[in-house]
Amino acid sequence: MTKKLLFSALLSVSLICSCGEPVKINNEVSIPPESTTEKTTQPVTESPQEVTEISTSYSEKEGYHWEGSTLDMHSYVAGIVPQPPLWKVYDPQTDHTLYLMGTIHASCGYTFPLDQTVNEIYENSDGIAVEYNVNDLSKSDQLKKEYFSYMKYSDGTGIQSHLPEQVYKRAKEYLESQGRYTESMEDYNVAYWYNTISALPLSRIDNLSSLGVEGEFIEKAESDGKDVLSIENLQTQADAVAGYSDRLAEYFIESTLSDFSENMIVQNLTINFANTYNFWIIGNDESMLKVFESSFDIPDFLTDDYNEYKDKLLKNRNVHMAETASQLLKEGKNYLFMVGSLHYAGENGVDNLLSEMGYTVEELS
Repeated sequence: MTKKLLFSALLSVSLICSCGEPVKINNEVSIPPESTTEKTTQPVTESPQEVTEISTSYSEKEGYHWEGSTLDMHSYVAGIVPQPPLWKVYDPQTDHTLYLMGTIHASCGYTFPLDQTVNEIYENSDGIAVEYNVNDLSKSDQLKKEYFSYMKYSDGTGIQSHLPEQVYKRAKEYLESQGRYTESMEDYNVAYWYNTISALPLSRIDNLSSLGVEGEFIEKAESDGKDVLSIENLQTQADAVAGYSDRLAEYFIESTLSDFSENMIVQNLTINFANTYNFWIIGNDESMLKVFESSFDIPDFLTDDYNEYKDKLLKNRNVHMAETASQLLKEGKNYLFMVGSLHYAGENGVDNLLSEMGYTVEELS
């Protein structure tokens, strides 16, 4: 798997976990003592920055060839209090205000607590608006069944009808070698197979949680008796996870299995997440988008497939998110509105769409 494909693997699994049952990517997640100013345990990075040089020196350390062990995310990310992307949106017609926050779909032990401004906005709110309330899904077998039905072909065909025989055999052999293949997987689509394959190396990254920022806030809001609004429905979330065309997902699988070195994949996944995280903690959603866009190495014949996938993932969903935020403003709902940070980046970001609707949008981060 090329380095540029690695970020897509992390994105896939984080989206799955954001709309599936929350789980820890690694069960042992240590959280430093809380501080409103500075974390007490310092990682390798002392300030938000890209970590390419740091990761290179790390790989050259004695004992780097860690066969069968893990990498620690805390050695790659900055251990400072996060100040995530944040906006204040004002409706001059109703005199209502709504706060928007950009989240990240995976977290580490340094993620909480967030900046005091965010905490105060949350404490003064009546609830939160999130992409999807993952707790609803985790508590309902019927919703789980519905969610995974979107990962299957509507015509009743299975994976072997959509994946070339040679690629299918290699993918199956790899899944079997990892103890992850089951007969039921035959019914699922190529995107589901890719997501499953790409998720496996993440179990070797310590201090990385798939619960993410939204998941933590959902747990807190429900504990505090606050409202939790799902902005999207289950199918929209599933479409984001499995939005690849068959041939795009096939290309990702082939690229993963043709150049497979799990140690290098684990290291590069760690680096890519750290780069994204270190931009997130300083509220730089535009640089997060640049990391995302530079992480795909797409051949010319798949350009249209990739652009279609990107529209499903971001552009199309941004429109609905902005419309939901607008409705909350009109109704005067005192919610903290939080979606993935990439939904605010670029000209089609939610904040820009709201500005075009006539709202006053002030960036706070």
